[in-house]
Amino acid sequence: IILMLNTDGISLSRSSKITLYPLLLTICEVPSQLRSSFMILNGIWCDTEHPPMNMFLRVFVESLISIHNRDGVSWTHLDNWNIQITSVVLAPAMCADAPVRAQLQNIMSHTGLYSCNTCEQKMEKIPLTPDELILLDQRQIKRKSAFLFKEEPARLQTNKRMLKQARKAVKEKKEIKGVKGPSVLSLILYLDLSKCVFGEYMHLVCLGVVHRFMNLWFNVNGGEWYIGNHVNEINQLLINIRPPNIISRLPRGISESKLWKASEFRAFLLYYSLPILSKFLPNAYLQHWILFVLSIHLLLQKDIKLSDIKMTEIMLRMFVRDIGILYRPSDYVYNVHVLFKVIRIGNFVCRSPNFIEKNV
Repeated sequence: IILMLNTDGISLSRSSKITLYPLLLTICEVPSQLRSSFMILNGIWCDTEHPPMNMFLRVFVESLISIHNRDGVSWTHLDNWNIQITSVVLAPAMCADAPVRAQLQNIMSHTGLYSCNTCEQKMEKIPLTPDELILLDQRQIKRKSAFLFKEEPARLQTNKRMLKQARKAVKEKKEIKGVKGPSVLSLILYLDLSKCVFGEYMHLVCLGVVHRFMNLWFNVNGGEWYIGNHVNEINQLLINIRPPNIISRLPRGISESKLWKASEFRAFLLYYSLPILSKFLPNAYLQHWILFVLSIHLLLQKDIKLSDIKMTEIMLRMFVRDIGILYRPSDYVYNVHVLFKVIRIGNFVCRSPNFIEKNV
């Protein structure tokens, strides 16, 4: 039996600082269309502070070890009550957003210099223009760092290296390549600490990359990409769309995008963006965006072919590379950097745009 762990913070109300962290388990053997009906609620953290993950997960990890020591769990099938089946229980994968991924692996957050949870690339200071250097000297601006694109990718993390870095971090009392210390996850059998935690669709794509580029197009003047002067026309096009029942919300205008839910960014990405942007965005920028849209469509397939994975890897690499050419080096943000690392797991396992909220 393969379990996938998922957790994220949920605010109980706007007037309260209390946050709920449910620890949810997905049984991967259950057909994908039925998984949300058979979620296991393993634990809950409710407090005004984030849970210390090593403590929060310890009972779950100890339970897994106990099950392994008993040679698995025994169960009977509904079709034949006379036959008892014993299954080994494994939990090799966790799905979470960037801050929780860092807490799970006990590494630096997504704003740190070594914050990628899969490789050892370091964020670099972005080169400044002469005018920006003057403003920097006058302390009118702060110098930003980014994961600048590298033709030769940085060395990937491994389970062995992360365990060694964790021990060294404890000994020297400082982060080593972003690793702050041991993670209780390392006690789980057959779990690779460098590969076990991956990004989920809602935060990485819908609220991450899509939101970032919409902000560039409609709010950041000064580049060829800016089409904010066409907002009224685009609003009208969006409002006039009558989507089918598979899309739960009617489109709202760009002027209301600050209020958009993840599902609205998803619909814009997959269905509305290309026909609308083709009327306003310069061709080079449109072709660049097409690479991203096609890649996400492929990654959202329930059954993805090896040829699709290879094609997606090529397209996402081109998309990430050209951001620094078409836009700005500062747009090489964390979500963009980890984008083509998704290829390591094949597709988006947590493909629902509100995975946690639907199952609590």
